[in-house]
Amino acid sequence: MQKISFFIFFLIGPLLLFGQKKGSIIKIVSSTSVRVVTKLNAAYLKNPVFEQDNATLTCDSAVFYTERNYFEAYKNVHIHQLTTDIYSDELQYDGNKKHAHLTGNVKMVDPKTTLTTNVLDYDMVAKIGTYTSGGKIVTQDQSVVLTSKNGYYFNNSADAYFRYNVVVVTPQSTIKSDTMRYNVDSKWTYFYGPTNIKGKDDNMYTENGAYNTMTEDAYFGKKNLYTQGLKSLKGDSLYYYGKAGYGKAVKNIVFTDKKDGTKMFGDLGLYYKADQRTLVTKNAYVDLISGDSITVKDKKQPDTLRLGADTLQTQMVLQKTLKLIPKISVKADNQVGEDEEETEKPAKSIKSLAREADDKSKRLNDREQKAAKAKKGDKAPPKKPDSVSDNPDSLKANVDSVKLNLTKVKSDSLAQTLKTKTDALIKAPVKVKTDSLQKIIVTKGVKDTLNKVVSKVKNNI
Repeated sequence: MQKISFFIFFLIGPLLLFGQKKGSIIKIVSSTSVRVVTKLNAAYLKNPVFEQDNATLTCDSAVFYTERNYFEAYKNVHIHQLTTDIYSDELQYDGNKKHAHLTGNVKMVDPKTTLTTNVLDYDMVAKIGTYTSGGKIVTQDQSVVLTSKNGYYFNNSADAYFRYNVVVVTPQSTIKSDTMRYNVDSKWTYFYGPTNIKGKDDNMYTENGAYNTMTEDAYFGKKNLYTQGLKSLKGDSLYYYGKAGYGKAVKNIVFTDKKDGTKMFGDLGLYYKADQRTLVTKNAYVDLISGDSITVKDKKQPDTLRLGADTLQTQMVLQKTLKLIPKISVKADNQVGEDEEETEKPAKSIKSLAREADDKSKRLNDREQKAAKAKKGDKAPPKKPDSVSDNPDSLKANVDSVKLNLTKVKSDSLAQTLKTKTDALIKAPVKVKTDSLQKIIVTKGVKDTLNKVVSKVKNNI
């Protein structure tokens, strides 16, 4: 413990000695009026101009204590030191310590930033500004705005330390932290406590890390959790490159997708924001969680399938980019090729089918009319079987006429005649397509009539 105390004193001792060193005398360069009060060893000045080393101080009125090397300034206070300008309503300045205590609408401006607060303590030697009642720092390009309860701004190194209720706003994100350091030159922000980085559609939590407000690169090293919608990524160390949209997680990583019901584990993970693709390797495995549940020791748990592999990958795929796999059909050997033949035949339109139906109905009506005329007593002699035409209606008429005249003819002569004509028909068959004739005969009922006649003839024979 004594060694630690000695080490701390060794570090801050020179600063304390330097702070106790007596400063140069404050000079009054000019003023519009002077009133000296000897009892107080003070001078009342209007529109004075003070000067000490490389700093110039002006105000509307002041009370200057010469023995103490100290003055109090009121209204329109302005301190100019090299490239830094400080403005306030009131000022208490100690020339021995070169310390300025400014109150009321304080604003400190340098080429890089603008600091605003109500109370500011500024060390003119170390060029360090401190506020403890809330303040704000804005970069000159207004790309970064930092606010906090306590703040410490180091003008020489362009570093700013913030404590309690720290908020950093950039065009890309909003950072909220407990303790933070920001470098105006490098644009790097360093976190030393619970921190949330909120992007447009994602969020990062960490308790130790760094983030660049310009390049959007980041490193996180303690209790890290990255979330985007229903997806989350944990890891002992997280690296993220914002402009490239690429992230890396190292050791004890867990990638969770609540929408798909998956959890991926491993020791090395890569994340690509553009296509929301995640790759996990090194001791990688995945849990597939279904909507069902099982009971284990009287407790319901989600049904989970665990798979392990050397490398696992998950990616969001849009439905419109998916292609359906053709249905696989299993057929017997004699059925192979039937689908192809059917597909080769062009599909008939409704109009063509209607025309075919009309043509068939017209042909049937014509045949029925001809058959009716034949039944009414057409006096034309019946044609012999050996001269049967292609028209099946004429054949039906001949058969009917034969049936009507059976009673007038002797059975022996009729049998002999039919036998002769039947032999002639066999020797000289009708020149009509078998399929079409059979179809027509079945349609008109001729086949039944002819079978009856032939059976009667056979009985008589």
